[in-house]
Amino acid sequence: VVCAIDVDRTTIENATMAFGEHIEFIEASAYSLPLPDRSIDIAVCFEVIEHLEDPERAMSEIARVLRSDGLLAISTPMKAEYNQGLIKPNPFHLHEMDHDEFVGLVSKYFPALRVMKQRSFVVSALWSDDDHVLNLIERASPQALATIRPVYEVALASRDGALPAIPASLYLDVGVQGHEQPEMVLQLHHARTQLIEWQLQVEKLAEALARADAYSEELRALLESR
Repeated sequence: VVCAIDVDRTTIENATMAFGEHIEFIEASAYSLPLPDRSIDIAVCFEVIEHLEDPERAMSEIARVLRSDGLLAISTPMKAEYNQGLIKPNPFHLHEMDHDEFVGLVSKYFPALRVMKQRSFVVSALWSDDDHVLNLIERASPQALATIRPVYEVALASRDGALPAIPASLYLDVGVQGHEQPEMVLQLHHARTQLIEWQLQVEKLAEALARADAYSEELRALLESR
């Protein structure tokens, strides 16, 4: 049995209509999972904990419902790398973590731990430090991996079970590899870059306007004093 949990009722209703034949969708909080102790074999928690005010409380709940030899797969963005190039922090992220904080949180409840690195392109690459997954991409050299910094960390963890051997992964979305969609992806990239440039220009103009207003007030005060 596969159970999927989300705190938003509309999300649960839509997911149930689309996939309810094979998955049980449950409306619940990550802080209070409606599952018995030690009742599940695998817990998957991708890009959730950064949205929570109390990630440790959620981790405690996962530890409660996961069997002693169960497996947790959990991911979160790497704080410094994720925020590079952003004009403003993601307003929906309440608790971003660096590597040490993430590892400390997971290992507190799951001592057996392996951390992988992930970054998404038109493909999604997942690798460990000693893998050269980008060799799978045409014309990529072994040195290419060192120049591509990961944005996400994916941890496999267990309380006392053996961790499976997970090879490097390269996910290729065939849907964006056709003749038309790559151009669309390129246009979206250019549009995003242009939007960032415009936002920077707006901020600079706002700063210049604020300085002009302040100078105008100074001149007005000087004239009134005369």
